[in-house]
Amino acid sequence: MTSGELTIRKMPDAIREEAEKGGLREADCLFCARADLDSDGEPREVWRVVTRTRIASLAVAEGRVEPLCGPLDLAHVGKARSRQTVGSAFLQFMVDGVYIDAVRYSNGRRELFGRVRTELERLIEGETFQEEALTRPSERMCQVCGLPLPGK
Repeated sequence: MTSGELTIRKMPDAIREEAEKGGLREADCLFCARADLDSDGEPREVWRVVTRTRIASLAVAEGRVEPLCGPLDLAHVGKARSRQTVGSAFLQFMVDGVYIDAVRYSNGRRELFGRVRTELERLIEGETFQEEALTRPSERMCQVCGLPLPGK
């Protein structure tokens, strides 16, 4: 599956070469999720790449790809959490007892990255990947226009 925000078992063409240089093989890819901010809160295409054993964030700008976080071995990640700020949030990982910022995203991506965080928590706990948890339609978003609904 591929969309503008999420790819399942496939890396986006824009990051594949750099991801594989960093040891993230497409054959091992579970999913990639696109964030829309760099760590300073500036608009930028950033992909969170998740394989069976590793995770990384790669930023795309002006035809270049650069690592922002990782790759990290999932075995060294203790927890995943979301930290809200004004207008955006961070997906963070606990590594050696300290939370590190892994990727930043605007509130428009909050639902997607909430699902990403939940799936990463499952993987950290050694559970199997659940594709449908990432791909099922949201009860909180209009399926026609994509805007948030006032309630379920």
